[in-house]
Amino acid sequence: MTAQPGSRPGAVDDVLIDGYGRLRATGSACRNRRAVARRFTRIYGGIQAWGQVPVEERLAASVVLRSYAAWAIVEHGDPVDVDYVVGTPTKWANHVRDREPVVHAGFVAVATDLGFNPPEIKRMWATLAKLSVISGTPTDVIADDLYTDTRASYLAAIQRRCGNVPKIFGTPVFGLNSVMFHLGRGPAPKRRTRDGNRKPDWDALAIEVPVLA
Repeated sequence: MTAQPGSRPGAVDDVLIDGYGRLRATGSACRNRRAVARRFTRIYGGIQAWGQVPVEERLAASVVLRSYAAWAIVEHGDPVDVDYVVGTPTKWANHVRDREPVVHAGFVAVATDLGFNPPEIKRMWATLAKLSVISGTPTDVIADDLYTDTRASYLAAIQRRCGNVPKIFGTPVFGLNSVMFHLGRGPAPKRRTRDGNRKPDWDALAIEVPVLA
């Protein structure tokens, strides 16, 4: 795992390295985080060059390096290939929430008014966060064709990886469609049926453990 030919860290990497170090208050924690960020940058040539590394190689990188990459990706805002987003167990939702706390609070308020409970809202936000990372677009800007196109790409990537779309991924998308419609940023959601009537199985998600995050 080495830097891509011709790739060199840029000014953005210096800013990201410094910012990553500031996430912890103690001096030793700051130094350790900056050391991780510098090691990542030395190996891969910077956060933009990271996107040129094959997906499976990125997925095989150590957790500490992928953790820095995830934070830096969200901070920098470049789009990320969907197969990486689907394949990694990164908690994208937390990074995007930290970047957009006001938007997250508004999303929670609207979803709550629609009758969704906190676990359901958490899963829907996690889905929206992934769409944000895939498209390189803030969550409050994703709308209309960008939303539906990115959603389709996301579901297709899940199907490629899993062979189908498990309900632990499909059900939050169904709920998210409703929230996006009420926010005026998505089409009217289709009714979900099983050759008749079937409601989203939110309860099952509380006990099922996802293969992908």
